[in-house]
Amino acid sequence: MADDASSVEMSGGAGSGARIDSVLAHDLANVLAAALAASRILQKKAESDETRELAEIVLRQLDKAVSSIYEASNE
Repeated sequence: MADDASSVEMSGGAGSGARIDSVLAHDLANVLAAALAASRILQKKAESDETRELAEIVLRQLDKAVSSIYEASNE
């Protein structure tokens, strides 16, 4: 694969040498921002503890995904 600003290399999970372009990372994180916002709203408006707990799980996983994306763009 070409080694320029538009290249994307994914050879395993984050932390395994995976590298993505910073523009792509930003775009992916923006897509996930909508899911993060919806999960936060759901968590706040949830009427049951179970729903709040599920929303928290989704929030944690989305946060991990966004962090992994930015880490991969900085390698």
